[in-house]
Amino acid sequence: MDDQEFAGDRQADAETLRRWEAWASEARTQLAAAGLPVEPHGLDPAVGAGAVVEVDPGADEAGGVYVSWRPAPVLRVAAMRRAMEQRSDDPVLGHMNAIDKAMTEAIRAVLTAGGFEIGDSPNDFAEGTVYVIGPPRRRLLESLGLDAPCCGGAPDMGRGSVPVGGPGPG
Repeated sequence: MDDQEFAGDRQADAETLRRWEAWASEARTQLAAAGLPVEPHGLDPAVGAGAVVEVDPGADEAGGVYVSWRPAPVLRVAAMRRAMEQRSDDPVLGHMNAIDKAMTEAIRAVLTAGGFEIGDSPNDFAEGTVYVIGPPRRRLLESLGLDAPCCGGAPDMGRGSVPVGGPGPG
């Protein structure tokens, strides 16, 4: 698989990927600043919990930044067991569903308040996740008056040549 291939599909160009990574970094910053736990990028999902911010590098309409909620492993395992046992009426599954819905709405609210443009996932395999259409005009730390050198800095989040219809490459 060469650098421009991902799971059999073309990968977005380097500039688009850089922009999406900057958006993902800012989303993590804003969610953490709001007090939500944010799963560190690259952490093994078996031990992680919190807001998960990922970049789908595909050059299709589903490429871009996605944010979802991952509850603690204890709840995930309990729900998975109930589902595998086909116990669809088990209260654990209802509890898990309610948590997912509440935390997804909280993520939407935090990112929208921070100036992100948010939309519904165009990816059939990521239904129910928050999809980032565009970044805020200013990074949170900048808007708080904290200069980038004191805070580790962040790449430019410029929109570049993002088409009006979405964040994917043209």
